[in-house]
Amino acid sequence: MKNLNQKGKVAAVATSLIVVAGSASAAVSTEAQGVLDSVLATVTDTATAVWPVVAAFLIAKIGIRLIKSFVNKAV
Repeated sequence: MKNLNQKGKVAAVATSLIVVAGSASAAVSTEAQGVLDSVLATVTDTATAVWPVVAAFLIAKIGIRLIKSFVNKAV
């Protein structure tokens, strides 16, 4: 979870930096704009790919807690 949380923070910071850089410099060369667009697309794809993993982790964690709770009540 720590690694996923850290990746989410990195993605958020990177996205924020890209937005700030894009709005701060109005006259960006086409090559630089292409690189910024590529980085933004990569960050967006990474953030999109992480959500199913986070959801599966949370469902598994909740399921394990429920099973432990039922087992403790049964004993």
